[in-house]
Amino acid sequence: MLRRATIGLAVLLALWSAASEAAPGPVGELAVEVRLERFVVDRPEEGSDEPYLWVLFFKVDATTADPVRPRSGSAAFYSPHAAHNVGSHGNLGGGSRDMTRGRSVAVPERLGTYADRLSLMQGLPVDFARWATRAAVVVVALEEDASPEAAVEAGRRQLERAVAAEVDAVVRGLTGPMQWGEIDSRLVDRLVRGVRQRTLPRWSDAFGFLSAGADPDDFVGVDLGMVSYGQLLGRRQFGPFTMNFEKPGVQYRITWTARRR
Repeated sequence: MLRRATIGLAVLLALWSAASEAAPGPVGELAVEVRLERFVVDRPEEGSDEPYLWVLFFKVDATTADPVRPRSGSAAFYSPHAAHNVGSHGNLGGGSRDMTRGRSVAVPERLGTYADRLSLMQGLPVDFARWATRAAVVVVALEEDASPEAAVEAGRRQLERAVAAEVDAVVRGLTGPMQWGEIDSRLVDRLVRGVRQRTLPRWSDAFGFLSAGADPDDFVGVDLGMVSYGQLLGRRQFGPFTMNFEKPGVQYRITWTARRR
C-alpha cells in the first residue's frame, strides 16, 4: 500500500512539474526603489577611517532575460558613479572624514538610490518567475589612504565590467525552473565569494591598485543586497536589512531597503 502511494505521488509530482514548465508566468510590472540608507563604522582600521563605496545596481527581469532562451539573457546595470559623476574618495560626504567607532552617515541619495520597473519574467511557473525577477545592488567598501584617484577610478570601472560579466554568466547558465529558483545563491557565489577570495581574474584586475604605492587604500569588504518581485508584491516596503563589510580588525555596515513606488 505504501509503495503504491509513493508511486502515485511521484507520478503527480512529475505531471505538476511538466505542467508548470509549460505554463508561463502572468504579465506584471512593479515600480521599485532600492536605497542604501546609513553607513556605520563599527570598528575602524585606525583610530579613525575615511571610508568610501563602490556601488552598482542591476536587475534581471523580462526585459533582460528569457528563460526559454537563457543563453541570450543578461542583466541591466545602473552605475550611480557614471550617472551622477560620483567619484570614489570622499563619496559618502564630508561627514565620512575621520569616522571613529560608532559614527554613521546617511548614504547620499545620488550614490545610494536606484529606481526602475521590474517586469515579471515569462516562461517560468508563477512562483519561480516571482522569485527569479529581481533587483540587486553590489557594494564594495574601501578605506582611503594614499592611492591616486585616477588608479582608484580605473579599478572601479574594471569592477563594474567584472560584475556585469559575472552576473551575465549566471543568467546565461540557468536552465530549468529549479535553477532559476537558485539565482540568489548563485549570484552570491559569483559576486561575494568571488571578490572575498580573489579567485576570479576580473576581480584581481579591479583591485590591482590596492597593492601599488607606499600606502595604498584598503579593501574592507563586499556584500550583495537583493529583492525579488514576489517579495515586493504583497508589501509596500522590504527591509530594512544590513549589509556587512569586514576584515580582521575592521567592520563597517550599511542599512538598505527596497519598496514599491
